[in-house]
Amino acid sequence: ECEPVSLDEIVQHLGLERLTPDLHRNECEQIRMAHAVESLSELLSQTEHGGMIITAHADMRILAAALLKHAAAVIFASGIRLGASVVKEAVAVGIPLYATQESVFTIAGKLYGLGLRGCPA
Repeated sequence: ECEPVSLDEIVQHLGLERLTPDLHRNECEQIRMAHAVESLSELLSQTEHGGMIITAHADMRILAAALLKHAAAVIFASGIRLGASVVKEAVAVGIPLYATQESVFTIAGKLYGLGLRGCPA
């Protein structure tokens, strides 16, 4: 099993933009796994509870699925910009959101380098 990494350490190491700064208190949470997802169905079928989600899809349904999977946080990659309603809802349900210009692949690689792993196949 991999060693957990704090959300704060991940944010600092990856230089992520905080989209929900009101939820900074959640950054002490320890993250054990990350999941790079390309579709909503992939998120629902292959993501384990409590992980961090990396996606390039800006959609309220991604947030709903993240809530269902008890995601620790969601990283929106590839310069994806979210609407104010998505950010507001994330704050309301307590899921920290982050953004980066880097690709899903690059972010996944950096998280792997920090020791995070995906869900078992």
